[in-house]
Amino acid sequence: MILVTGGAGFVGREVVKQLLQDGHSVRVLARTPKRAYTAFHAYDCEIAEGDILDKKSLAHAMRGVKAVVHLVGIIREGFRETFEQTHVEGTRNVIAAAEAAGIKRYLHMSAIGTRPHAVARYHQTKWAAEQLVRESRLQWTIFHPSLIYGKDDLFTHSIEQAAKLGRGIMPVPFNGETILQPVAVGDVARAFANALANEQALGKAYDLCGEPLTLNEIVSEICRANELKPRLIPVPGEIVKTLAYFAGIMLPVTPLSYDQALMLEENHHGDSSAAEQDLGFSASDFVETLNRKPSQVELALA
Repeated sequence: MILVTGGAGFVGREVVKQLLQDGHSVRVLARTPKRAYTAFHAYDCEIAEGDILDKKSLAHAMRGVKAVVHLVGIIREGFRETFEQTHVEGTRNVIAAAEAAGIKRYLHMSAIGTRPHAVARYHQTKWAAEQLVRESRLQWTIFHPSLIYGKDDLFTHSIEQAAKLGRGIMPVPFNGETILQPVAVGDVARAFANALANEQALGKAYDLCGEPLTLNEIVSEICRANELKPRLIPVPGEIVKTLAYFAGIMLPVTPLSYDQALMLEENHHGDSSAAEQDLGFSASDFVETLNRKPSQVELALA
């Protein structure tokens, strides 16, 4: 039995499907079981109601489990969720529960750009969580995916909606010069599945990245995939950060948080060669994936 935390989320759904396809029994830890049942109505997996901040529910979910895939994370803080609580305390609880249950194997979702002394609090807390993993008694593997895209992802979906609303006229933060390495959600999920029983992956951290593209190129391709002519308006970085900062103070919800702006300012510099060698990782082409139509099987299981 494999326990997947965050299994009902965007990445989690794909990881669960890949694990099931490989013949594993899967249990999904979900704060809202109804959402998980909806996501996996066509799949044979267990749903355990629980929360990574609830130690009792974690202990219950760990029963009979041989490996843990920890995916829970947030990209922005809310009134009841902070980076510190979710990334650090949540990870601490999952590790403690796994160790108490005698579980050895542990796969951990981190992020590209996570490092000591990072500018963004997202990266700072992701790094703190990683340190807990490295100091644990578990047989761990850590993943550093770049920007993950796919069906229903927030990033490309937001750009798509804005592009349709503006008929291709799009303001692009940081003059569109930021370099990102978008990676398909299916490729990330396959790397997790391939690492599970792979002894070469023990005690290693892997970057999972696609082809380097500028933000201008990414926005343009999303426009074209929606049959829109891209007409991009460059917005200087200082303006973006200033607007994000004051919007965060004045508005309950903002399109771009200040922490996200800090992350978007940074170029991605990942190296997937180790994942390619050890896990058979191969990044799909961004443009081809954007334009790929879902198969009949995918539509039936959606």
